[in-house]
Amino acid sequence: MSDPVLLQAQQLNFPCVQDRQGKWQITSPSPQAAWQLHQTEDRWILSIKEVPQIRLSTAEAVTFLLTQARSL
Repeated sequence: MSDPVLLQAQQLNFPCVQDRQGKWQITSPSPQAAWQLHQTEDRWILSIKEVPQIRLSTAEAVTFLLTQARSL
């Protein structure tokens, strides 16, 4: 697992799960948070309440995770 987003998620103790196609999903450890990050080819899709919202670059996804970790 060498992807910077996954490494950051693990360091922040966010749950990371790999699907059958080998793509990763990161979720919040907080049950009140309704967001998920889904890995695509070179981007991460941010979904809120299972509705895709925006495609994030690696740097944007890492920044999002750091922001979410501060709010926990």
